[in-house]
Amino acid sequence: MDTKRLEEVKHILDCELNIGVPGDADLGSKMGLITMICYVTHALRKKKPGLTHYQVLKSIFKDTLVEDETLQTLDLICEWWSWGCLTIPNLGIKPADMPNLIKKGVQDLCPF
Repeated sequence: MDTKRLEEVKHILDCELNIGVPGDADLGSKMGLITMICYVTHALRKKKPGLTHYQVLKSIFKDTLVEDETLQTLDLICEWWSWGCLTIPNLGIKPADMPNLIKKGVQDLCPF
C-alpha cells in the first residue's frame, strides 16, 4: 500500500470509525468489549442468520441512551473483526451476563 493510500485509510479510521479514546482505557478492555458483542451476535445468528451486530446492540441498549453513531461504529468494528470467524471465545464469561457487561463496557469505554 502506498503512503497516500495509507494516509487515506488512516483518515477513515480516525474520522469515520473513531468514537474517541478515554485516557484510562486499556487494549484488553476494548478487545473484551468487541469480543463479547461478537460472541452474542454469533450465538444469535445460529437462530437468525441475517442478524447484525447493530441490531444486537440496539436490542441491548433499547432502554439506554446511547448515540446511534456509537452503535453503528461498533457494528462496523465488530463486523470487520469477526468476518470469517467460525468460533468466538466467551472469555470465560457466562453468555447471560454479557448484555449487562456490554452495556457497562460501552458506557465506560466510549468514546473508544
